[in-house]
Amino acid sequence: MKKLLLYFVIMGSAISIITVSSLYFIVKNRGNKSNSDRQQTQDAENSDVSVTTSSLVSEDDTVPKPSGEDVIRIFFTLINEGNPADAVLMMSENMVGSEPIQANSLMQSYAVTFSNWNSVEVASIEPYAVNEWTSEKQFYKVIVNIDIDETAQEEMLWDQGENTRWITLVWKNGKWEIDDISTGP
Repeated sequence: MKKLLLYFVIMGSAISIITVSSLYFIVKNRGNKSNSDRQQTQDAENSDVSVTTSSLVSEDDTVPKPSGEDVIRIFFTLINEGNPADAVLMMSENMVGSEPIQANSLMQSYAVTFSNWNSVEVASIEPYAVNEWTSEKQFYKVIVNIDIDETAQEEMLWDQGENTRWITLVWKNGKWEIDDISTGP
């Protein structure tokens, strides 16, 4: 029993010495780092170089329009991540009408349809009819792979697996909106 007690006293002493030594070196190194940081700050204050925020911001503070491809990817990503209502809000009045969200049966119908998808993955997005594009309208051929929940009612507009759709985007209210999703050009 005495040997065991002696063992714990020696181990405890060794651990204490190691802990105190470690703390000493940590505190000492922090002090050196702080002095170094102070020197760098003084050097910067004494230098002739100055940077102002006005040199980092252009005079034209406008943000460029997102690409149509980005908008389409966001739309399907929202659906895939379980946010069909947010995806539906990206649709134009042409697709869902102008009724308030709570009373809008078209919005609700799209949201229910999209919520019945287990997953959707964009396989490809290709610009379409580019010669007909304007600054406010673009067309895309989109291929998506959809996994529809088996328990969902039969889908009339989308099929299990690969689906090809032509999507029209319109620029309204300062953003791209999905104006049409069709099975052909």
